[in-house]
Amino acid sequence: MKDTINMRHNAYYSTKLYKNTKWVPFNILGQTRYTNEEMKNLCINHRNEIYRFLKSPYEVIQYIQLCDFEDCEDINYENRNGNQWQINCHGIEAINLNKGNCTALSALFHFILSKHFTVKSLCFIAHLGIGHVINYIEYNSKIYFFDMYTQILPYINFVAPEDGKLASLSKSKYITGICIETTTIDDFIFLFKRYNILKKRHYTFLTYYTEVCPPVIITENGKGVVVVFPTNTCIQIHEKSDFVDINFLEFS
Repeated sequence: MKDTINMRHNAYYSTKLYKNTKWVPFNILGQTRYTNEEMKNLCINHRNEIYRFLKSPYEVIQYIQLCDFEDCEDINYENRNGNQWQINCHGIEAINLNKGNCTALSALFHFILSKHFTVKSLCFIAHLGIGHVINYIEYNSKIYFFDMYTQILPYINFVAPEDGKLASLSKSKYITGICIETTTIDDFIFLFKRYNILKKRHYTFLTYYTEVCPPVIITENGKGVVVVFPTNTCIQIHEKSDFVDINFLEFS
């Protein structure tokens, strides 16, 4: 057995969602080499070095689901010159703890698969100060988006099964819970905004290429939030909301 609660190891489909945007199975970048029982044994016998055995997004998701990776919203802060910086963990730390939030899972995904693919991260920040991080892989002139946070309990219960049917997707809660194929990042942003239009949130979208999400300070300013990154942080802003201000400050 290689299927999981949502993934199908032999799934084959390409379902159009919108212009230049398709729903494809997670195995598009490689099928799993392990049965679920074999993956569980890896979790037991090689927990802290399991990254050595994983080579595809399917296998990473199979691992975090079968090894019972736990959601943990604990946030670490570090005070520097009176500024409370949010410090995000490394991928290996998330593996060793077997728990974490979206930034931890993004770092885990990057840590494991950057040896095999070009892995980057997309962060979207709402005007309410709510932020979220997912990963994407650039491969053969296409971009594939993966949200590891939706692949763990309890969120996985609200993700569409890999049957490629729009009816199944319409019943799901998270559009990022599927593997989305696009040609540009802007294509994904357009789809995400369209899907979440009823939530009436104003998002800022930015990308970064490092394993770990940069340190950040998020504060309210009356009309929305101010997001502060360390000076010289390498980020690219793709779309900016009027309700989210981006600033930079020395991290010292």
